[in-house]
Formats: sequence, structure tokens, C-alpha cells
Amino acid sequence: MLMDLTFVKRNRNFFLSLILFIGSILLAFLGAYFGLLVSVLFIGLAVGAALVIAILFNERYGIYLAYIVSFFIMGLHRFYDFNEIPIAMVIEIFVFVTILSIAINRKDLRNLKFDYNTVNVLILIWIAYHFLQILNPVAASRIAWFYAARNTFLIVIVYFVLSYMTKSERFVATMLKIWITMTLLAAIYCLKQEYFGLFSFENNWLFSNPDRVKLLVTWGKVRKFSFMEGPMVLGISLAYTSVLCFSLLTGPFAIRNKILLALAGAIMVWAMFFTGTRTATILLPVGLIFFAILTLNRKVLIAVGIFMILGTGLILAPTGNPNIFIMKTAFRGGEDASMNVRLTNQELIQPFLQSHPFGAGVGSTGGWGARFSPHTFIGSFPPDSEYLRIAIEFGWVGLLYYCLMLFFILKMGIDNYFKTKDLRIRTYYVGILTVTFMTVIAMYPQEALRIPPTGIFFSMCVAFLYKMEKLQKFK
Repeated sequence: MLMDLTFVKRNRNFFLSLILFIGSILLAFLGAYFGLLVSVLFIGLAVGAALVIAILFNERYGIYLAYIVSFFIMGLHRFYDFNEIPIAMVIEIFVFVTILSIAINRKDLRNLKFDYNTVNVLILIWIAYHFLQILNPVAASRIAWFYAARNTFLIVIVYFVLSYMTKSERFVATMLKIWITMTLLAAIYCLKQEYFGLFSFENNWLFSNPDRVKLLVTWGKVRKFSFMEGPMVLGISLAYTSVLCFSLLTGPFAIRNKILLALAGAIMVWAMFFTGTRTATILLPVGLIFFAILTLNRKVLIAVGIFMILGTGLILAPTGNPNIFIMKTAFRGGEDASMNVRLTNQELIQPFLQSHPFGAGVGSTGGWGARFSPHTFIGSFPPDSEYLRIAIEFGWVGLLYYCLMLFFILKMGIDNYFKTKDLRIRTYYVGILTVTFMTVIAMYPQEALRIPPTGIFFSMCVAFLYKMEKLQKFK
């Protein structure tokens, strides 16, 4: 047996060529007789099997891949119509295999003790409240629960997995590099769409649905979506990550890295305006102001002040540029038609919220409500807000609890930031705290955690706010 293995190792190039030759013949056969989809599925299964094996040897590959895939998985439907195929489950598979890899390879799990800190306990209670909602007598559909609750469970599972895996500053830095790199690629692709146009398959997807055209074409301009799910997700992702880049400029990093961070942040802000996402336009100054207040650094305060003055001048100045005009509407308040529709909807739903303290059940509104209970008022209601969706599904009791949980997450992060003495980790805290605060704000006008990768952004931020303080090096 040993001789056989030695022979294989010595002739591994031959065997690799043989496998590729047989695979290419099989791929051509499948494509000729069963169509392109079968060939694509075959390639996907082969690549997927290789990745699963790699994850089983090193769990970090799993969380890296889950994070990378979350950026573009929801945009694949523009390339091919997957119909009812739940392609987002790829992220869940990577996370599951990561957990399996940890269980197989990590011997320290036997001695692992659960940290019953305030945030962890609040998260567990929130999950328990999800299960109690199965018994909600008002719920129009029990099946919707199993679909809608998955997103929350994924966010929570990723949080606990990352909390366990965060054992070094290097891991934190690697995750931030992946985050910034993937968002920068999305920004560059967004600029390609703006200045060189959409690909034919993107145009076909956009104009194949009149409702889609109404949503994505504003003032004669196509809202750019890059390779992500849509303009909203792209816009707020660019806002989050640009502020993250700018905040990291205050850290003890090499000049070369700071130049790259500044350039990446500027490109993201540039691309953000072509998404036509008003929420992102508001998040950018909000994040910078929070960052300035948190650090109280003189240079930061001056830089943010200059940015605010220039931004105010841009908003007040007359312009015929549709991108700038859309950006300006974000600050019009009551004059913005989109905001007025949302305020009207919020006023319309208030009697229901007041009379249902425990809500209408998980998955009763929004996309899942339209699918499983379209005949009901709540099922056809567009929440357009993470907080409003929680209020509808979990009641005002659930909303108050959710806000309490967010408060303690921010409090934990701020406390750990001021306890940390290591300058590099302290810089990471500033950026991640700022993004967490921006997410809390973004959940008012948008369902900011519903679509990847924003939910995983949030999981990572909370996990790092919890664990980074334990990585510091006291000097």
C-alpha cells in the first residue's frame, strides 16, 4: 500500500492530467446531451467537493469562502434564472462545513465554556423568542417561519463561529482585508457599469420586468448594482466600507497601506453615488461624524469638518447632474416622495402594532409574507425597514427587546474600545464600532440585514467587538 502511494505521488502530474482529461470529456458529453445547465452543475459539484475537502482540513477556509460568496451569490440570478433554486444556501453549506471542521479538528472544544456575558445571553433569548413565535395564534402561515427565521439563525451562528475563531489579530486583519477587497471590486465593477455600460445579460435581466425598470431606473439613470443583489445592498456596503477604510487611516500602519486605504475609500464613495441609494448618502456623513466623536482626534475632526462643509455646498448648489440630484433628495425630508410613502405606510400600520404586542409571526410580512400569506393585509404590506418588519412580526414587545440588544452591543464595543491599549486593535475597534452604528441607523429606512453580505457584516462586527479586547497586548 505504501509503495502504491509512493508511485502515485511520483506520478501525480500524470494522474492529474488523466483526471482533467476524463473530466473534460465527461463535461463535453453532459453539455452536448443535457444542455449547459447540467455542465454548469457538474462543474459546481466538482469545485464544491474540492472546497468542502479543503474546509475540513482548515476551518478558516470555510468562513473566508462563506464571506466571499455572500458578496455575489444573490447577483447570479442576472446571469441565469435559477427560478426556485435556493442558491443562497451555498453560504449556509460553507458555514455548516466550517462547524463540522471545527468539531473534527479542534480538541479544545471539550474544555470550551460558554461565556454568559450580557450580549450572548440577550442573543440566546432572541433566538428563543423566534421559537416561541411558532405558537403565535395570529400567524397566517407556519411554513413562512422556517424560511424567514433562517436568516436570523445564520447571522447568529456566524457570530458564534467567528467569536470562537477570533484568536489572533492576524485573523481579524485577514477578515477586514477580504471585506475591503471584495467591496473595492464591487465598486470598480459599478464604475464599469456607469462609464462603459451594462453587459447584454444585465440589460436583458433589467428590461425583462417593467416593475424592475421602475425600481432601478430613476430620473432617466440606471441605478448601478455591480455584481451584488441590487443598488440598495451595494450602496450601503460601499458606505460602510468607505468609512471603515477612512477610520483605519488613523492606525499605526505603513504609509503604503494608508495610501491604498485612502484610494479604496475614495473609489467606494465615487461608486456609491451611482447606486442612487439615498440611505447610503445619509450613512456616509453619519458614520464620519460618529467616528470623529468617538476618537475626538484633532486631525479627524478637521478632516470630517471639511468634508461636511464640502458636502453641504454640493447639496445646496444647483445642478443638472441626475446622480447629484438623487443624492440631494436624501436630505429633503418631507419633500422626498419615497420617504413620504414610507411615513404613510408607518402611520397606516400603527393600529395593528398597537393591538398586537407580540406581532403577526415570523415571515408574515415583506417578501415571505407576499409568498405565503398574500391574501392578508400584513402579507401584502411592504415594511421597507428592519425595525418596522420586527415590529410587525414580533410586536412592539419584540421591537423594544431588539433595540435593547442593539444598545448593549454598542455599549460592549465602546467599553472594550476604551479598555484596549494596543493601538492596532484600538484602530480596528474604531472602524468596526462605526460600521456597527451605521448598521443600526440603516435598519430604520431599509431592511439592512435581509440580504447578503450585510447580515454577515453585522455578525463579524459584533463578534470582533466582543473578542478583540481579549487579543490586546498590554504595553
